[in-house]
Amino acid sequence: MTFSEGVQGKLRQMLWALLVLLSLPVMAVDFGTIAVRVGQHTDYSRAVFDLPREVPYSVRTDGSTLTIRIEAGFDADLGAIRRGVLRGMAAPSISRDGDITTVTVTMPAGAGPRHFRSGSSIVLDVMDVAPASVVSGQSVAPASAAERNAPSRPQPTPPAETPREEPATTPTPSTETPAFEGRSADYPRLQPAFRALAEGGVQLALPITAPDVGLAFFKRSTEAWLVVDRPFAVDADALVRGSQGVVTSVARVDHPDATILRLGLEGDPSLSVMRDGAGWQLSFKPLRTAPRFPLKPIKRIDTPAGQQIFIASGAAGRRIAVTDPLIGDDLVIVPLVEGGQGMAEAFRYTVAEVGETAQGIVVVPYSDEVRVERFRDGVAVMSGDARYAEGDAARDQALRRLIDFNAWRQGEVEDYYEVRTRLLYALSLRPTDDRNEARWDLARFYLAHGRATEALAILEMMLDEDPALSGNGEYLAVRGVANVKKGRLQAADADLSNDSLTAEQDVSLWKVLVDEGLNRPERALADYRRGVDVLGPYDDRDKADIQLAVIRAAMKTGDMDLAKRELELLGGVALTDRQLSERVLLSARIDEQEGREEDALIAYDSLAMAPQRGIGAEARHVRAAHDIRKGILSGTEAIETLEQLRYAWRGNGLEFDLLNELADLYFAAGRYEEGLERLRVGVTYFPDRAREARMSAKMSQVFRRLYLEGEADRMDPVAAIGLFYKFRELTPLGADGDAMIRRLADRLVALDLIDQAAELLEYQVKVRTEGAPRAAIASRLAKLYLLNSDPERALGTLRATREPQLPVEIELDRRLVEARALTELGRYEEAEVLIEEDNDRASNLLRADIYWQSKDWPKMVDAGLKLLEGKGTGGEPLEPGDRVQLLRLAIAMTFDENKTGLAVLRRRFAEDMKQGEFSNAFALLTGPQDLSGGEISQIVSQIANVSSLQSFLKDYRNDFSGD
Repeated sequence: MTFSEGVQGKLRQMLWALLVLLSLPVMAVDFGTIAVRVGQHTDYSRAVFDLPREVPYSVRTDGSTLTIRIEAGFDADLGAIRRGVLRGMAAPSISRDGDITTVTVTMPAGAGPRHFRSGSSIVLDVMDVAPASVVSGQSVAPASAAERNAPSRPQPTPPAETPREEPATTPTPSTETPAFEGRSADYPRLQPAFRALAEGGVQLALPITAPDVGLAFFKRSTEAWLVVDRPFAVDADALVRGSQGVVTSVARVDHPDATILRLGLEGDPSLSVMRDGAGWQLSFKPLRTAPRFPLKPIKRIDTPAGQQIFIASGAAGRRIAVTDPLIGDDLVIVPLVEGGQGMAEAFRYTVAEVGETAQGIVVVPYSDEVRVERFRDGVAVMSGDARYAEGDAARDQALRRLIDFNAWRQGEVEDYYEVRTRLLYALSLRPTDDRNEARWDLARFYLAHGRATEALAILEMMLDEDPALSGNGEYLAVRGVANVKKGRLQAADADLSNDSLTAEQDVSLWKVLVDEGLNRPERALADYRRGVDVLGPYDDRDKADIQLAVIRAAMKTGDMDLAKRELELLGGVALTDRQLSERVLLSARIDEQEGREEDALIAYDSLAMAPQRGIGAEARHVRAAHDIRKGILSGTEAIETLEQLRYAWRGNGLEFDLLNELADLYFAAGRYEEGLERLRVGVTYFPDRAREARMSAKMSQVFRRLYLEGEADRMDPVAAIGLFYKFRELTPLGADGDAMIRRLADRLVALDLIDQAAELLEYQVKVRTEGAPRAAIASRLAKLYLLNSDPERALGTLRATREPQLPVEIELDRRLVEARALTELGRYEEAEVLIEEDNDRASNLLRADIYWQSKDWPKMVDAGLKLLEGKGTGGEPLEPGDRVQLLRLAIAMTFDENKTGLAVLRRRFAEDMKQGEFSNAFALLTGPQDLSGGEISQIVSQIANVSSLQSFLKDYRNDFSGD
């Protein structure tokens, strides 16, 4: 991509921002009185209007009159300009019409203005008048060697063939370093500092605070050249000592207008350069690097000035001509102001070489007729030699790339169908069992043209022919990138994580997209640090996607400095409409985090209806999240808003976040089923993200609160059981899960929902437990069947869950329940045998029931007397159950014609039975007179409703209720 194409991208960004602004209501802006700072620089005059926030503005010229129109009302003191402080500006005036302020100044004829923002301030420069360049079409005599080596001033704008976009820099206001003449000891001192890099190598920080200082950094032979277009004094010994062995020597090349240092290197480190605010960071790294914003020369033949090579770039510093004392070549070096702009490879032409650089431009002319001129938007290499444009550039291949779309395209976009036909024809000529070489070219061609589906299909055919490719690193890299392009992140992760690709920086860049997409932000940033040095040569679309992923990952990890730095670097990349919208969105999110809430909300609202539906949905989401945090939306309104967003956009992290947030809102509203359902969808469709967010753990915690800690007790019981069955896979194993089920079953029994309680315990017996716990729960289930008058099922459950060895208490409980079931089935002898060795009260009660129901009156008498031992006159008082047992004992004695026994009962219990239930019946049974059969039947009927089974089941109910 040429720099002009990058500027076109910026213009699209500006147009989008303008559309956003136009959609907003017009608000009056009054700034009162603002400060105006001025400064006279070497080759331009500067005025800075310090506005409190960004507002639209425009600049126009009419002859020698320069007018700046600012859409805000304010007053300003222009006295410094009136006093003639600036040689490029005079006769200032200021006028205000409502919310529009207009400032006019006069400038010398032929002078060129430039303008840009610095934060919210507006910077206006008037460049000094310079002689017209050869590219203007005027006749210029060839320069002498001395003239060619002299420092140059900024040149006027070249003709229409040269792009004329404004500089892309956004300088930071600071104290500038003036140009000095004289010995280096008289220059301002520069204090460079080294630090070790985590990924290996060292980094040199140059604390140059002036925003318009240009820098060049490149290797020649075994040396690194560091060129700054301002003179500084540098302590060479300190620089060597601090470099941790990377820099072995420092030699200064004398120059009156620049600092030129030749750094001897240990080994062959790669160089890279980035801006750090107004300063510079120069890195020496063991792995290969490329400029962040690579420059590329283009040949121009039909220009008014003749033939030229033009290198589009940002703002250029002084042109510096010098001789390499080691090799003897004459060099023309043009430092650049914007960080990361260099030549990723060398280009050799008939009359000059444009060398590889980490920063800046270096030209090696082959004759005195070659001139290097710098312009506002780039650098031109010109010669009168007619052969100049006839030679082809011989490109260095030192920077071999594993992923190289430019090479794989085999031409321009418009050549697609022609190249595809040629590749398919070449494939058709190959034998059917030897086509992978031709397929390989075709697969990479498809991928380079954005056709990942076709590329994957060809790659699959290759694997069918040669299964060994599954372990080939280059094949896996290409397939991994194709999978990334298709959004198949899991498959891409498997391909790009192959051990053979660990050291590949290109692969690390694509893994950024994979890791961020799979919600692994820390890994994404680690991958980015490994691969960032080779990002520069990538297409702008891929470069922007990677940078946007880095910004998202940095924001997730709280690294806001990195997020803001990458957001600023996106300004030098041509963005698609989608990428531009996302950049605006991410910028707004940073604004919100840093307290610029009003600006952020304006951006969210402007993006809500963006043509990119995903971006629009995300903007609405972050706006809704803000309103929820601030309490602007009620719980019900928040749920409704987020549910609408679920249908506005499906897939990726946005839907997952919506599901997670909706679940929390539903739980807060007591709508547990809907909340758990949203979490279940998240776990099902986004398993990796759900794992990272511990979504399953959240579901389990809510389920525990409901069924173990008692929150479900506030729900309708039928709804509670329905919710349990719908999400019963959340029931934990072990004691907690058993306690949940028991608690719910107990509540259902208390509400006479025996069938529902039995279903719960059936699930526990059949699915969840084994061994002794299963036998214990089966006993409780059998009790429920008895409560539900189903002794057959109770007996079947017990016999199906027998265990060879059980704790004594569980074994006794199971025998009692089984004996009760046999009793209800009329199988009295089996029941009696089952508990014949048990002598506890529960067994004695059951034994009395067996004799009662089998009408074995003698045994009933013995059992009854045993149950009433210690009761009666002088003993323990009778309990309610004892009164029933006493009445049953009297009836048994009556049927057994045991009058002596009846007399004993009368003496022993007459006083206790005078009052209360069954007092009359007891008196009749134990009285001296004989009772008729009818009278006895009537008494028996009185206790029919309080039969032994009912008494027994009452105990069971108490067991379930915990009483």
